[in-house]
Amino acid sequence: MKKTLLLILCALFAVGPFAGNMLASSDIVRDRYVDLSTRVDDSLCAFPVVVSGSSNINDLIFLDDNGKPVRLLSTVNHAEITFTANGKSLTAKGSGGIEYLVNPDGTISVNTFGINLLLTIPEYGPVFLDTGRAGPRHLCRTESGSRPYGDRTAGSC
Repeated sequence: MKKTLLLILCALFAVGPFAGNMLASSDIVRDRYVDLSTRVDDSLCAFPVVVSGSSNINDLIFLDDNGKPVRLLSTVNHAEITFTANGKSLTAKGSGGIEYLVNPDGTISVNTFGINLLLTIPEYGPVFLDTGRAGPRHLCRTESGSRPYGDRTAGSC
């Protein structure tokens, strides 16, 4: 038993320094950053609502053999969204992710996964949002950029 354990440990120490290089792939780009935003939304209520948010974002960009992006996997953790109006605030906390797939015809499919959100409403209590997985939602490419299908305000696809 001791010999087997010793052999396993020796093998791990021998391979350990090279494991990172063996698992690393040149066709995946990693990016981690903190996203902070604040805006005033006049469409939620009859009065302006300040919406501020912060989250940690981890992106993995998958590239094809030519170096073109074919998939973006973006995970979000420690997200906080605060809605403030008339001297009162509500804060939601959550996590989740979004997957963007570039289709052969140039459109982009969008899927969400693992979106969990906790919002505590005064005098009511906690409300949980758990979407699990939603999608696909397709975006079309236009000269002015990408937008969801069905959005007729920006022209037609």
